Amino acid sequence: MTPTQPQITLSRSALVGNLRHAKDTFAPQGVLMMAVKSNAYGHGDELVVPVALDSGVDELAVLDIPTALRLRPIAPNAPLFAWLLSPADDFAAAAEARIELGVSGLWQLDAIEAAAASQPLTIHLKIDTGLHRNGATWEEWPALVARAAELSTASVVSVRGVWSHLADTSIETSRGALRKLQDAVGVARDAGLSPDTIHLAASHAAVELPEARLDLVRLGILAYGVSPFDDHSASELGFAPVLTLHAPVLSISDSQLTLGVGFDHGLLRPREQMTVALGGEDFTLVEMGPESSIWRAQGDVPRLSPGDQVALFGADAAVSVEEWASWCRTIGDEVLAKLSSSLPRTLVH
Repeated sequence: MTPTQPQITLSRSALVGNLRHAKDTFAPQGVLMMAVKSNAYGHGDELVVPVALDSGVDELAVLDIPTALRLRPIAPNAPLFAWLLSPADDFAAAAEARIELGVSGLWQLDAIEAAAASQPLTIHLKIDTGLHRNGATWEEWPALVARAAELSTASVVSVRGVWSHLADTSIETSRGALRKLQDAVGVARDAGLSPDTIHLAASHAAVELPEARLDLVRLGILAYGVSPFDDHSASELGFAPVLTLHAPVLSISDSQLTLGVGFDHGLLRPREQMTVALGGEDFTLVEMGPESSIWRAQGDVPRLSPGDQVALFGADAAVSVEEWASWCRTIGDEVLAKLSSSLPRTLVH
């Protein structure tokens, strides 16, 4: 049957190569944690996770407990880390499934205690070092570590790590955040805790600030071959794009081409005019609807027929994810994460 909706293909060889390169470069003696949040940045976490664990990734990170619980059957032995927590979360289920949690508030420790799990829940205490997204403030930190020490003594929790997120605005601010994290570790140890995994760097800092790699590196968008930088491409850093978005040709007449892809599929609409090579000819976007988009040829009409699949952006396309993101005035992470989870995804080569 001729496909009538967009298709996503993932290059297994690119993903494997990226992960092995990251392990060798960023964590040869440490721990490499791969973020598979937001459906593995739109790639499909159930496809990505088995490949990741076979390619040198030591641990996995997701956003929330429900996602971690869903992925546990396909990653039965790997450490799974989640940090966006809700009062409605099932903390007992998280403990039973050996999910590790990023904890940044006293209410979270209270909820873990109230869950009365049969085994200690492994946690990483988070200090805010300047991103202001979550994490305990410096004023809140002493009370948080003191309470965690109490629960550790009572075998309610096991404090494995201390961590933070970087704003990645400059090397100077990142170094300041690193110093603040190290100070927070000192306060935690003074409270009687013995964390053995200190982590700060994600993709950006892993490249830009080697001293921030510490015990564990959280590899995010770079694992998928998309650069977190404005001035460095992924290929310059040794990483290859993994995903390609393919769209079916619905109709073609004169200089107009209609593709079966639109915003209901999660495709972000560019906010400025751009040129995309489709079927060997350059096209500009005229209109985007829920399930289709209309394109106008700038030159000759390409040799395409209804039912053909064209690569719109990604690994096997003329346009990169980063380029599409720049036309949408956003970042590659958002372009990928917005892709509908209902689209068919296939691992190839």
